[in-house]
Amino acid sequence: IYLNPQGWAVLSEVAPRERWTKLLEYAIDRLATPYGLRLLTPPYQEFDPYLGRISAELPGVYENGATYNHAAAFFLQALLKAGMTAHAWEYCKRILPDSQANPSDRSGAEPFVLTNCIFTGEAGRRAGTSYFGWYTGTAAWIIRLVHNGFSGFWPDYDGLHVRPEHIPAEIGLREVRRLYRGTEYRMTVQSKSPKRVVVNGKDWNSPDPLPLRQGGRVDVRLE
Repeated sequence: IYLNPQGWAVLSEVAPRERWTKLLEYAIDRLATPYGLRLLTPPYQEFDPYLGRISAELPGVYENGATYNHAAAFFLQALLKAGMTAHAWEYCKRILPDSQANPSDRSGAEPFVLTNCIFTGEAGRRAGTSYFGWYTGTAAWIIRLVHNGFSGFWPDYDGLHVRPEHIPAEIGLREVRRLYRGTEYRMTVQSKSPKRVVVNGKDWNSPDPLPLRQGGRVDVRLE
């Protein structure tokens, strides 16, 4: 099983909506490690000229079954899209620099830099070793996950939506300010599990995007 097809089946909406949760849960069950989500399992054990480089690497190293964080970041976005916020937050924490499961004195990475991959159990004593910090797309996608997900805002083609269910209770979010298409959105969070959305002083129960106010401000309150 490979990580990328599962996440992108949700992101692209190729998979039917009613299958998203089962699909993602199965991928987690097969691919989760203490260091995050591995790219595939089981790792290739010998070189296959048809497959090329991925099978030339040692098991648990780089693309051959390691936690490949760039791909994992796609998968985290898919989890959020499917409404699985707790899972997205848990596996995001596992790949963050100096994580509880893999501190910097073990990973060998700087405590403030996301890395591209983390070796997994098949790598033996090198399990947990991180590689390729500073030049990985992981960083951009994790920023995207926070900015367009864990913040409670979800941009789409039709505008900016508010998604209280995307905010992990653990982070204790209190306020978010966002400039989007010429409008300043200022959101305050008054509950760890918001049940009510108030926009400019009025209840907001619409699936539509938040109103635009060119050059002005829209106030959002989550209660």
